[in-house]
Amino acid sequence: MLEGIAQLTKSGIDDLLLFFYSRDWREGETLWTPCSEKIPELKKKYVSASKVFSCLAEELAEELLKREICMTSLFIDRPEDTLMAYQHSKRNSFFTAGGVDKASGLRTLAARFNLDPGDSLGAGDTQMDTFLAEVGFAVIVGGAKLPFRGRRETIRVADPLMLGELIVTYAEMLKPKVVA
Repeated sequence: MLEGIAQLTKSGIDDLLLFFYSRDWREGETLWTPCSEKIPELKKKYVSASKVFSCLAEELAEELLKREICMTSLFIDRPEDTLMAYQHSKRNSFFTAGGVDKASGLRTLAARFNLDPGDSLGAGDTQMDTFLAEVGFAVIVGGAKLPFRGRRETIRVADPLMLGELIVTYAEMLKPKVVA
């Protein structure tokens, strides 16, 4: 990934964005750009980023190696209608260690708390939401055609608002009944 970034920047391509996430969740989402002039604009656009910085591509490796990285995602920062079809958010824009994906994260978390993922509800909307095949009740949000199915049930909701309504309704159903 770093070799590819170095090749692109050496070719004068400066509209790259690299998001990375440390295993230390307190660091939050970090965003790198090869173009320091874009930092103020990027801070406004990506308010979820805890840190936005710029350095040479060669120095980026040093920055990444200062911490254990969970995931990185590389994007081209252009208006969506100017991108070629293959440049949109796809699985190949994300980089993790071998064998690490959302399903492995769910299994690790469930094991830590001695829970069965099959007793959980999960929602997703992309090909990267592999954990949907691990949960008991899978909710697919939007129109994506995903291959994942929950162990017990799979439903589709139209949008995040409907997902919110579903979660509230589900939580209400799980509340213990108080008998007066």
